[in-house]
Amino acid sequence: MTILPPQCIACIHYNSDDVVKFSCKAFPNRIPDEILEGEHDHSKPFKGDGGIRFEPIKVLKQTKVSK
Repeated sequence: MTILPPQCIACIHYNSDDVVKFSCKAFPNRIPDEILEGEHDHSKPFKGDGGIRFEPIKVLKQTKVSK
């Protein structure tokens, strides 16, 4: 069983529709085990990533609207 590290889940490039082979834009066939298992911080280069690295999903801050 593979448990995705928070880095993959929180990345804009992660393919959340593919829960079988764990893919992303950098690794369309399968994210390497070193990244999946948290042994490599993918904000740093990894062989074969084509320059596509971890980019956090931007969360919009909710603000109150006055009436």
